[in-house]
Amino acid sequence: EETGRYKYNYYCTVCEKFLKFDRVDIPALGHNWEEATCTTPETCLTCGKTNGEAVGHVMGEAVLEVEWEPTCEETGRYKYNYYCTVCEKFLKFDRVDIPALGHNWEDATCTTPETCLTCGKTNGEADGHDWKKSKCGLYKTCSDCGEKQNTDKGTKIENDIKFVYTIIKQCYKTISYCIGLIQRFC
Repeated sequence: EETGRYKYNYYCTVCEKFLKFDRVDIPALGHNWEEATCTTPETCLTCGKTNGEAVGHVMGEAVLEVEWEPTCEETGRYKYNYYCTVCEKFLKFDRVDIPALGHNWEDATCTTPETCLTCGKTNGEADGHDWKKSKCGLYKTCSDCGEKQNTDKGTKIENDIKFVYTIIKQCYKTISYCIGLIQRFC
């Protein structure tokens, strides 16, 4: 910024007596400015002089950070972080509480209680079957889910049929054996 001045003194090379001097003015070098940043003004790298003011931070878009997700019964919390788009310094955050989602209940069935489709929690008890007997009385059918079951009478008849089938199967084996013998020897 300021001019410099040098003084040249001349001395006798034999006796070293002062003879004269010359003054030389040196023009100023000029500043070597480094650009202003978010926190510092424009600054001369040579002398340290500053010019103007720091440009300040430029807040960018919010960056979402999930602290925890909401559940059926508990609130969640999201955090929005803001950073400077120039220097990437963290500037601030906003917290937002997300309300609990609430349960998504599926109705109870004959065999399962009311159940949340989101978290699996159950509520109450299963409705139970609404049995209707068949006309023949051998089995009963649930009017809600269609499941069929033998009645005591049906179970007894089914067991009797299984028993008769077993006897017939044994007889068939015996008859087949006898026919085989007859064919062999005749």
